[in-house]
Amino acid sequence: MKAIILLGGYATRLYPITLNMPKALLTVGGQTLMDHLFEKLDKVDAIDEAILLSNDKFYYQFQQWTKKYTGPKKITLINDNDNPDRSCIIANLIYTIKTCKVKDDIMVLAGDHYFKFELTEFYDFFKEKDNDCCIGDIIEDKIYLKQFGVGTVDEDNVLLEMEEKPEEPKSNNRILAFYIYKKSSLPMLEKYKKEGNSTPSPGKYLAWLYKNKPVHVFLTNKECHDIGTIPVYEALDKRVTEEVKKNKK
Repeated sequence: MKAIILLGGYATRLYPITLNMPKALLTVGGQTLMDHLFEKLDKVDAIDEAILLSNDKFYYQFQQWTKKYTGPKKITLINDNDNPDRSCIIANLIYTIKTCKVKDDIMVLAGDHYFKFELTEFYDFFKEKDNDCCIGDIIEDKIYLKQFGVGTVDEDNVLLEMEEKPEEPKSNNRILAFYIYKKSSLPMLEKYKKEGNSTPSPGKYLAWLYKNKPVHVFLTNKECHDIGTIPVYEALDKRVTEEVKKNKK
């Protein structure tokens, strides 16, 4: 299995702190978000390579990060500026898969989230279901849920319906930007693109995919944060820093 880490965003809502720094390299509790991610990713033995998909602006910063990485995974860094078709995230995924000659299952991960669930559990869920999968967490605040993609599932956790930023959420299941796609499903990316679809969000692709083939949702009650504003970032960093200090005592 290959991991593809999505790092192409510019995090403009976090300006000025991300004006010259990618969000994935911001520190939370003394570690970058990338370091937190790879602490989880390195435990998934089935993954032998992590492919980092960066934009041109922050390519050098990620290149420097890869030089410091000492974990067990092979690291490949891709600059999306080399892709002649950068019309959407799916176009960049297709380009990455072709450039790296990926012929395996892929785990696609947002590189700018802070989360506490284990990717080993997600992988085990995928092996059990033997279908394309995503991760969902359980959010009780329906007003907060309106900002995200929300999914409903059946008793076997098959995704039945997904709606982006619903006015009236039909469940408490927020769909996160963490996916596993079987190698047999990779041609679906091309099919999606050829049908004229274009999206800056991988969630839009998932909303199309579940209508074409079964997708299972790994539901977790562990926290996950897509850091969108400076106050949210500062509060999270302060809390995690305090947790780290407490655990060291």
